[in-house]
Formats: sequence, structure tokens, C-alpha cells
Amino acid sequence: IVTVNVEIDPPEVTHRVEPRYTEGARFAKIQGVVILDLVIDTDGQVESIQVLRELPLGLTRSAVEAVGQWRFRPSTYKGRPVAVRYILTVRFTLV
Repeated sequence: IVTVNVEIDPPEVTHRVEPRYTEGARFAKIQGVVILDLVIDTDGQVESIQVLRELPLGLTRSAVEAVGQWRFRPSTYKGRPVAVRYILTVRFTLV
């Protein structure tokens, strides 16, 4: 597993599931970001998720559950797919 850098083409999202705002977080008007450290495998699947920054009232779990369903075009190094560590920010904003 490598970290995305200038020599490695980053993964691209091909299927995205939006995280849901929980009712408690909406009522409390919570906004902000959840930061996740992902490992994306050579098939573009999310292999593991580690939470680096949380939000309260179920928003962190909502982000993890949604991102776990995302699919990516895998990262490549010299034209070959590689597993990568990728930092992803999930924003929660009330409209």
C-alpha cells in the first residue's frame, strides 16, 4: 500500500453514495467535516476506513457507511493498478 503522491495517479470515484444527515444532527444544526483515511485496493474497492476527525450525533457513522460503498477507478503507478492510502474529507452542510 502506497500513499498517493505525484508519481501515482490518484483514484477516481466511479460510484458515490451520499451520507445521510441524521435527524439529531439536523435538529442540533451540526455542520463540519469528517476526515477519513481510506485504503483503496487494486480493484477500486474500499478495503479499510480509519476515522481521523469525527462529528457528533451519528454523522461520523453515516460518513463511514456511505464511503464504504463507494467505488473507485484504482490508482495506477506506471500504468499498473496499486493499492493506496487516501485521505478523504466528507462535508456536512445544512442548506
